Amino acid sequence: MKNLKAIRLSNGITQKELSEKLGVTQQAISLYESENRQADYDTLKLFADYFKCTIDYLVGRVDEPNLVHYEIPNAEGMQIAIDIVEDALKEGLTPEDIKKFVALAKEMKNSSNKD
Repeated sequence: MKNLKAIRLSNGITQKELSEKLGVTQQAISLYESENRQADYDTLKLFADYFKCTIDYLVGRVDEPNLVHYEIPNAEGMQIAIDIVEDALKEGLTPEDIKKFVALAKEMKNSSNKD
């Protein structure tokens, strides 16, 4: 798994800790990280679920660990969002300010999902 070590380290977890949390031997994790052993589908899902990333990221097919999921809001939800943006513009926020706010909100949501 090309990116297993990178995502493990970025989450501040050792091979031993990961081994204990997932019930996979430390030796197997080492072999997966060095790509001397291929993980089966269930093991890939186990790691992807734990790190909240895609299997494609773990095996190196994509560079981003997470897919971006967009929910299509219903008509009422869409109107609420439009009203909020219109009010923000009336209050003097620029479109760039609104983009920064949305990016910060996404970052905070992603951060809270890791807990």
